[in-house]
Formats: sequence, structure tokens, C-alpha cells
Amino acid sequence: MFKPAVADEEGNFTFRTYEEEWRLVPEYPDYAVSNYGEVYSFPRKIVRLNSQSGQPNEITVRGGMLNHSLSVHGYPRVQLSRPGEKIKKYVHSIVAETFIGPRPDGMETCHNDGIKTNPEAWNLRHDKPKGNNSDMDKHGTRVKGEDISNARYTNEEIRNVKMLLKKHGVMDVSRLTGIPQPQISNIKTGHTWKHIVVSEQQLPLDAPVKPGFGPPK
Repeated sequence: MFKPAVADEEGNFTFRTYEEEWRLVPEYPDYAVSNYGEVYSFPRKIVRLNSQSGQPNEITVRGGMLNHSLSVHGYPRVQLSRPGEKIKKYVHSIVAETFIGPRPDGMETCHNDGIKTNPEAWNLRHDKPKGNNSDMDKHGTRVKGEDISNARYTNEEIRNVKMLLKKHGVMDVSRLTGIPQPQISNIKTGHTWKHIVVSEQQLPLDAPVKPGFGPPK
């Protein structure tokens, strides 16, 4: 089955120049996956226990293409099963493991074009987290700072912290803002909130503490 084009999230089409190839999914022999990211379930017979009688019943499972569902993080996934197990797996993980090979420890599966919904084999690679983070920065898909759902501080508050750090030490800034010293140290060294930059032009003569932003009373 050859699909001549694929659409991205904005509806733009890219024409394919290669044929579709199918391979068995490693460790799940009842399924095959294509380099396009399509997953096929083979027809087969399985044995299930009757919920009322407790007796084993043989059931015929129809084959067919599996529908993709999106995870809360926006990645397509499908449900695979084998004796004693049902699991939802990301389609890009299935494709990468099948066409590239097992993901080495400490590595992540990355999308070269930054599009989460494109699990085609050419678009995937195993890389270190640093490489994956670089991709997200390049494509503008990294969630940073106050955009993180559980962020405790706003970008403006962290900008205020960095302004204070220009003139005060970690301990003093922690006292002024109520933010624990380890977090202030991480902000100062750029381990966290690295994307918030304070230029000399933005620095006032005496960086003020934001109203209401300080240690609890």
C-alpha cells in the first residue's frame, strides 16, 4: 500500500518518494508495522476465560489496521496485546525499535522534524536527551518556564530574581523572595530558567522586589 503524501499538523502535504515497507514488531509477533507508522494486527485465535463460567473460550480476533489515538502529550499510540499483557505503546517507539533497533539505555527516540504526529521511520533516531532538547529548541516545541503546567513561578518573577542576583548574593535573594536557596542557586547557574535573560539595559539602579513576592508572613 503506497500513500503518495502525508499531511503535517497544519495540513501541508509532503510527497513521499519511497515505498511502504512492512516488518514484524519485535516481541509482538501478532503485529506488523510499516515505515509509514501504520500498525497492522494479524487475524488469530486467542483463548479467554468466560467471566461467568470460568471456562476457557476460543475467540477469533479479526485482523486489520489499528487506529491511532493521541496521548495527553500529543503522540500517536496504539494498543498491543500478547498472552497476559495489554499495553499502549507510542507508534514512533514501535517504528524506531523495528526499523532502527532497540533504544539504548539513556537514549530517547527523537523526531527530526519536530512533529509529534509524524512517526515515519526516516523521521526518527535514537539520541541523547541533550540532542532531543536541541531539537525542541530548534523547532520551538520545548515547554519552558511558566508554560509548564506545574510551574511555581512566573517568567516575570524569575526575571526579578535574576535582576536581584546582579547585586545580591544567593542567601540575600532567597531571603528577599522566599525562594529556597538551592533553587536560587540553580537559577543563578542557569541550571533552571536558562531561557530568562536579563540584559544590562533592563537592570535598574536598585532592582525592586515584586509586590507580594517574598517570604510568607
